Amino acid sequence: MPVSLQWDNAEQTILRYDYCGRWTWEEYAPVFERASILLRESNWTVHFIVHLKDEVARNHLPAGALVRVVNIFRNAPATAGKTIIVNAGMVYRTVAQTGAAAYPAIGKKYGFADTLEEARLMLAAEPTEDFIR
Repeated sequence: MPVSLQWDNAEQTILRYDYCGRWTWEEYAPVFERASILLRESNWTVHFIVHLKDEVARNHLPAGALVRVVNIFRNAPATAGKTIIVNAGMVYRTVAQTGAAAYPAIGKKYGFADTLEEARLMLAAEPTEDFIR
């Protein structure tokens, strides 16, 4: 399956999406719905890691990504924390920067890391400035 979801830690404060190869919004939808259910069931902040596991995944976003990212951000429940994208190619960075330019609050919620460990450290820290500049 090109998109999967799992808890990244035992405390259940980080959900991790793993992407392999090319994926579609239709493949993403049931995984996103599962994440939404887990988020609604949580009474605490839940952060996200988007792990792009291979070269194809890091450089692929289906059409309409910017609109979807903005809608996800705007409709996120209060328990939704930050999202760190691991191993992002230029397309992910461009979409995030464009979204942050149009909706500055997005810059406080999204960031980039080169490794899973770096992403976990970023989520453990409390940044004082926007992730996306």
